[in-house]
Formats: sequence, structure tokens, C-alpha cells
Amino acid sequence: MRRAVLAFASLLAALVPPVVGADVIVRQAGRMTARVDDTLAYPGGLFIVDVASSRGIAGQVVAALDGRRCPAFPSRLGLRALVPIPSTLPAGFYTLGVEVRGGRGRSRLPVAVQVVGRDYPSRSVVIPEDKRPLLQEARAVRDGRQVLQFLRSETPTR
Repeated sequence: MRRAVLAFASLLAALVPPVVGADVIVRQAGRMTARVDDTLAYPGGLFIVDVASSRGIAGQVVAALDGRRCPAFPSRLGLRALVPIPSTLPAGFYTLGVEVRGGRGRSRLPVAVQVVGRDYPSRSVVIPEDKRPLLQEARAVRDGRQVLQFLRSETPTR
């Protein structure tokens, strides 16, 4: 019975395709370890940065890419930062900075990452003929913006 379960498990592992491009980059400096998951590393995607230390981290942790700083928050793996990749960023190699500001100063850890290109299909929206005159009215534009503001600020509890 045990052999059958083992054979079934090994067959299942062989049939499941590996995740293509799923890679975890690990950089260590002193007692601090930064793990960067680049599974979603394409324009419009994000990097998942996990920072841990054997002694704990007593300070603010920030991850930065392309001038955008993202704070890290507690998770089960330590501190986690979700770093968005701008949709206008071209594919290529970049440096993701991980910075810890603590009582002993600032500690920076550069991590080399790669953004893989992705094609996005073009989108076009056709405005119906009977709605086109509304584009010329200033009141309609203002009302549309107010509706969008309300919809964007609406929460499920309100």
C-alpha cells in the first residue's frame, strides 16, 4: 500500500508542469535576508519582497523600484512589501532596493531583478451616436466625474 501511494505521488509530481519563470532571488547581508519573488515580474505586475532577520528587525523596512518606495508589513515569513511594476516600464534588468532604517542607521541591500516584457492588446471603446453630443456639454463631463468619484470611494460596508 505504501509503495502504491509513493508511486502515485511520484507520478503526480512528474505530470504537474513546473511554473515557468517562477524564481525566488535571495540576497543576504549580515543577518538580514531578502527574498524577491518575481513570478509576476512584468509591466503592470509586481515583485513580492520578504525580509527576515535572525534577530528580528527593529526599524522601518522599505523596498524601492524606479523611484517608488513601498513600505513592508508583517507577514508569516517576516516583513513583506508588494512592489508594483509600472505598466510603462520597459522590459530589462533593474535594481530593487531594500532598505532598513533602525537605531544603528540605515542598511541598504540592492537586488538585481528582471522585468519580462508582455504584450497587451489594444482596446477601443465606441461611443454610441446618441451619447456623442454629451461630450460637448461641460455639465455632463462634471456629472460623470462626480459619479466616478462616488463609485471609487464606495466601500462594501457603506
